Amino acid sequence: MDILNDKVSLKIIEGLMNSKTQEEIANELSISPKTVYNRVKLLEELGYVREIKKGVWEVDYEKIGLNTVGVVLIAVYND
Repeated sequence: MDILNDKVSLKIIEGLMNSKTQEEIANELSISPKTVYNRVKLLEELGYVREIKKGVWEVDYEKIGLNTVGVVLIAVYND
């Protein structure tokens, strides 16, 4: 299974990036907390996420393909 092509895994990563708990992620995705827990453990084993303290996860942006930073400057003029 290519975990990054799986919609559930991507939604779990997104939830972790937004500092959501595994239970909150499970509720949003209508799946069991155990499923989220197992998927997070798999993501950790594969190096996509890392638990930095109990319940706090850090995502490896480069590994998931989000290693590019962009800056957008917008100017609005009201004449």
